[in-house]
Amino acid sequence: MFLKLGKDYADAELFYLQDFCGMLDSKLTTLNDRISVSRDPESDGLFDYAEYFIGLGFCAIQRYLIDCLDSKGIKKRAGFELGQKTSSGRTYVQLINSLANWWKHSPEWQHFVYEDKEIKRSKGEQRTIDDVLEISDYPYVFSTALVQLSPEGRLVLSDLIPFLVKWRDDVHEYAR
Repeated sequence: MFLKLGKDYADAELFYLQDFCGMLDSKLTTLNDRISVSRDPESDGLFDYAEYFIGLGFCAIQRYLIDCLDSKGIKKRAGFELGQKTSSGRTYVQLINSLANWWKHSPEWQHFVYEDKEIKRSKGEQRTIDDVLEISDYPYVFSTALVQLSPEGRLVLSDLIPFLVKWRDDVHEYAR
């Protein structure tokens, strides 16, 4: 929940998210150092390890997004239309939501890369897959998506915080 007090915000959830993203970024820095000296980082599992932490970061951001919308009584569909958009017209928030859903739910799905077999999915599953694969590359969807979403093109979750601050402003204005 956030409150606007004059020109400033009281936003404890953003503070917690910044701190959490900083912890994850520190872990990613350590992993990147290990990747740079590994003879085979993929076989060593280092890419998958980084993917896990980045996916967890997207889930924490999703929680923040939902908290902001809930505190203002805005439905997800409307709130996810606010903010910065990609060249395809999807908002960053929609993509972050899909990335978080991918991280949480992909273990429940049948593997989606089949050459000869059509798989039936729910609309939500298909939208998540389409959103994520629009901005990322399989199998390392979280790292490639983070690089795409980061204004600096880095594997740094904290790079998304200024975008979230701007989106929170848009939410506040929409709620007025």
